[in-house]
Amino acid sequence: MTEKMVRCARCHDVFDATDEACPRCGTKYEPLEAAPTTPEGFFVDKYKSPVYEAPLSPLVLGPAPRSGPSLLLGAGVAFIVVALVFSALVYVNAFGSSPAPTRQAVVARSPVPTAVPTLPASIARTLAQFADPKFSAHITVSTRATVSGRITVTGQSSTVFSSLDATVAAGDEAGTLTIAGVTTDFLLLNNQLSLKTGTAGHYKPAAAIPPYYLLLPLFDLTGPKMLQYAGDTTGTMGETLNHLTSTAWWTPDKNKLAVLAVSGLPEKIEKVSLDLYVTPDGTPVSATFTAWTDATNGEHLVQVITTYKFLDVGTAGPIVAPSAS
Repeated sequence: MTEKMVRCARCHDVFDATDEACPRCGTKYEPLEAAPTTPEGFFVDKYKSPVYEAPLSPLVLGPAPRSGPSLLLGAGVAFIVVALVFSALVYVNAFGSSPAPTRQAVVARSPVPTAVPTLPASIARTLAQFADPKFSAHITVSTRATVSGRITVTGQSSTVFSSLDATVAAGDEAGTLTIAGVTTDFLLLNNQLSLKTGTAGHYKPAAAIPPYYLLLPLFDLTGPKMLQYAGDTTGTMGETLNHLTSTAWWTPDKNKLAVLAVSGLPEKIEKVSLDLYVTPDGTPVSATFTAWTDATNGEHLVQVITTYKFLDVGTAGPIVAPSAS
C-alpha cells in the first residue's frame, strides 16, 4: 500500500491509487490531469481561470457489487415499478377478469305515503261500483258529532246528530235528510236538486247543492292506492267480509262523508279514517267514517263518527220525479 490515496468519484470512498477500481463500488480509477502552470506575466493573466475542457474519455462505471444498500435500493425501485405496471393493467382490464365499474344510482326519497297497497282481486269490483255513476243501492247514514267543552263558548260539551235515508240509482238520488231534528226531503234528478221541508208543500229547486247530497262517487274513492286490505272479519249474519281501511292517499270531502257541515265546527278537523266492509265478491255492506282533532293530552276536542249501511245493492230504484199535484 502506497501513501498516494485517492477518493472515488462515485461513492467518495478513499482507496490506494495503485488499485485499478474502487473496492467499495467497483468504479474504475482515472487519474486526474495535472493543472497547467501559469507563466509569469500580468496580474490578470496570472489569476485567470483555466479554460474548462471536457475529459477525453467518459467516466466508466463498473458493475456494483451484489451487496450493501445499493442492492436494497434497486430492489425497492424495481418492486414499485412492477406494482405500478400491474395496477395499470388491472385498471384497463387487460386480464379480462376485472368487473366493469358500476355507477351508483342516487334515488330521491319519496314523500310519505310511498307504496301502493296490495288489495284482493275482488276489491276491484267494489271500487268500480263506487266510481260508477249508475251505481244503485239503498243507503242509510247516521252521524254523531261531539264538541268538547274546552272549545265551546259555554264551556259545556255539545253533540249534534244527523241522519240520511236515501236511494241512489242511475246517477239520481232521493231520500230524507235530518240535521239537528230538522227533516228535509230531497230529490236529485239530472244534477238538479229539489228540496221539501215538512209533510206539506212541494219540492222547490235549490240554489246550490251541499256536498252531503252528492253521495256518488261513494266515499270519494277514486283509486286503489286509497285503500289497504286489513284482513277478513265476520258480519252480523255470519258471512265473511273483507275489511278495508283508508290510507294517507285518501283525502275526502269531510262535509260529504259526515252528512253534516263539519267545516262549521269550532275546531278544524285534522284526522280522518275509513273502515269499509265488503263481501268477497265486492258488494259493500257497511262502513264507518271517523274524523277528529285531539288536544296535546290526547283528549278529543272534536270527534265525528258516521256509519253507513247498504241494502239492495244493484237492484234499488228507479227514482222518478214527483207528480205536480
